Amino acid sequence: MRGLVDDVAAQLRFERDARRQRFTYARECDGRRLRYRFPIDVPVHDHERLVTVEFNVARSPARPVAHIEGPRCLRHRYADDSLCMWLDTDPPGKRWLTEEGLLELVRHVEVHAYCEAECRAGHSWPKPESPGRHLRSPACPTCHGRCSRR
Repeated sequence: MRGLVDDVAAQLRFERDARRQRFTYARECDGRRLRYRFPIDVPVHDHERLVTVEFNVARSPARPVAHIEGPRCLRHRYADDSLCMWLDTDPPGKRWLTEEGLLELVRHVEVHAYCEAECRAGHSWPKPESPGRHLRSPACPTCHGRCSRR
């Protein structure tokens, strides 16, 4: 599904709800990658964080890579420090789908940022976790492995 990266009309459809809500974002595209940058407010914690989401033709537009600036928690991050917001094997109701658009992807990032902030504060991860181990690593630069377990 290459369209989102190399088709301007597909990008405009993807951004439609964000534009209607007057959501502020920047878009960069080089034909191989489509990148969005935008600020979010972390719900409840009121921290503004800058987010970069990249779609790569080689990886598939259905698999965006999201990075967020500021304090991090290693518990739900991939090795490249991108956010682990869902698994590719999760059913459609539990993960983001390309046709849901940019604004819905932003909502997933906001929820993940909130969950990380709660974890850094020493609380349990506030939503259901995907199966598998979610280590509370002593190497985590913010919680040092002190996040409580469910």
